[in-house]
Amino acid sequence: MINIKTIFLLLFIFLFSKAYTQEVSREKMKYNDLYIYVDNSNFVGGKGEYVARFSIKSSDKRFSHDNYSFRIYDPIGEERNLYSLGKFINIDSLNYIIPEEHYKSTPACKTHNELSLTIKNNKLRIFIITKIPKDLLNKNNIKDKEYMIWQAFYNGTVKDLSYVNTGRGLFFTNE
Repeated sequence: MINIKTIFLLLFIFLFSKAYTQEVSREKMKYNDLYIYVDNSNFVGGKGEYVARFSIKSSDKRFSHDNYSFRIYDPIGEERNLYSLGKFINIDSLNYIIPEEHYKSTPACKTHNELSLTIKNNKLRIFIITKIPKDLLNKNNIKDKEYMIWQAFYNGTVKDLSYVNTGRGLFFTNE
């Protein structure tokens, strides 16, 4: 037969575990994830540190365009290639933005402030998504997923800077 102490102990454990589960759920809800699609021609870097970027025509008449960049680091500090830092995904159920369309009517300062929230209080996590060229998917024997995702950190905005790929780029293909 169960005594009263056992009943109270079980009740205490049940209530404590329920409260802990709710706290963990609240902790997970603190983050807003922003998924940004970046064309695979807009990646540069090497040796464990990469940059993804996009440009938008500037609303300020003194400038032609605003460039936004994001750093992708190797979390364990090794010098791995970009493919080994990312994860292959399907984007069917992902709510992502195409920044050139999403921020087109937004002033650069407002866009910068929104993206900077990741640095200030970690309320926003940014993930960069790109489509991997078919020959690289075939080379890596990937058949069911054609996109890759990385967690990234907003690096800042630069006005009127034009980027030129002097080499083959990180996603060079023979197509």
